[in-house]
Amino acid sequence: MATYQREELVRAALLEIGVLDANEAPDAADAVLVNDRIQQKFELLYEEGLLPFDIDGEIPGRYFGPLTDIVAETLLLPFGKAGRAAIGIKNAERGVAQLWKFREKADFDTPTQACPY
Repeated sequence: MATYQREELVRAALLEIGVLDANEAPDAADAVLVNDRIQQKFELLYEEGLLPFDIDGEIPGRYFGPLTDIVAETLLLPFGKAGRAAIGIKNAERGVAQLWKFREKADFDTPTQACPY
């Protein structure tokens, strides 16, 4: 199963909002801002039980796309992309919905133990 690093999420989120071109790398100040937003969002999503992995480690592949959309929405205002807010909000909502589907599937697939009495 594919996994991704936090630096890849930083770059993907900046690409999503149109700040970077495909051949560019984020500058240090932008990377710090995005990393801070990622940490804040990850902590909130983890508290809600939507991220069942170590938020300081690798990101499982199936979570990468939804998290890119969720994080990208938090970057629109700081990077002057308010004109993309409607699309960003819709994408973030879709990303959160996908995380809920992952959680529901995990809950459904978890075996339960029968009560012996």
